[in-house]
Amino acid sequence: MGTFAYPYPGRSAGAGGADSEDFIVFGGNLHTCSTRWNGSSWAATSAMICARYYLGGSGTSNSTAAVGGYNGSAYAGKHEIWDGTNWTAAGSLNDARYETCGGGTTNAGIAAGGHTGTGPAGTTCHEQFNGSVWLEAASSLNTKKQHGSTSNGTQNDFSVFAGSPASALTENYNGVQWTEGPNMIQQRYAPVGAGTPTAGIVFGGHNGTGYVACTEEYTGTEVNLATYTCTLSSAWSSGGAMITAGAGYGARAGIQNAYAHMVTVADTDSH
Repeated sequence: MGTFAYPYPGRSAGAGGADSEDFIVFGGNLHTCSTRWNGSSWAATSAMICARYYLGGSGTSNSTAAVGGYNGSAYAGKHEIWDGTNWTAAGSLNDARYETCGGGTTNAGIAAGGHTGTGPAGTTCHEQFNGSVWLEAASSLNTKKQHGSTSNGTQNDFSVFAGSPASALTENYNGVQWTEGPNMIQQRYAPVGAGTPTAGIVFGGHNGTGYVACTEEYTGTEVNLATYTCTLSSAWSSGGAMITAGAGYGARAGIQNAYAHMVTVADTDSH
């Protein structure tokens, strides 16, 4: 794992997509700027339409979705799509929120949990994007979730974990319902998540007392049945620690064995 300087230090809560050698970072701290990493250098892209932070992101460096967020005065339901050249407005979330867990693709997105501004706790709300509009899913999270994180998944195979207040909970979605998975080793909120639902990774975050640098890897077993695919929960195991302890308010991208994160505490290194 190497480190590389990010051109906008202190930028909080930008969201990224794709893999550790080709990804895009956007938004954060009321920025509309968008930048892309090609494996060796950063380059500015066209700007987002709506400035916001604590937003959810999913997709690749050429096809990315930015969902929800906070614009400094209100929770946002905004949804923008990056096509590799420009950002365009797309259908808004039904429930405006920030700190949501985003996943899927630009034509089949998912937004789970987050904070809607009602009460101190997060929401169990789960919406899916069909390429035109966001629809409330029939199954909601079992536990209210905000400040959580997710591995890269699809509308039919998606996982979320951790959350605020500091939590070790894991939930898995199989396209029909949410079920609880094995608890993480370290409870935390605002960690960074990457990988897939069967080979996920989470690192950093805040345990309620201070920022942590510990890493955990999740391994599940995929079983293909006649009508659907399900993931059998396995276990979380410890991985190598981050160089800089920090929370997952920055972008992240990659898989279990090659990931990147722009740290928003102290600096913006990638590990």
